[in-house]
Amino acid sequence: MVLAGLILLVYARRPRPSFAEAARFISVLHRFSQDQVQRGQEPPASVQVDELISAGYITAKDARHFAGADISFSAGASDSNPRKVLISLKLRDGRWVMLLGDGSVQQLSQ
Repeated sequence: MVLAGLILLVYARRPRPSFAEAARFISVLHRFSQDQVQRGQEPPASVQVDELISAGYITAKDARHFAGADISFSAGASDSNPRKVLISLKLRDGRWVMLLGDGSVQQLSQ
């Protein structure tokens, strides 16, 4: 029981990414998605942070805040619809950060 409490305490103290860090991470995800399209592939429905690190899109240090985040790409998304969510990122603390078709990055709190 004490061990579970200690693990929870350590997990809760992990630093949260700022909005600016999340927006930069979203731009990495967008570049990953665009690279998939340029190769003639559809972007996957989701991607793991480890995959982005191993492919050289982000360093392990820069990705540390995003471990455990849910990342998803909209199927058939295009930049032509300004309100369309192209990429969504659900952070461990419950915040959502999204890239919209107009290029803006929006954040919603839980």
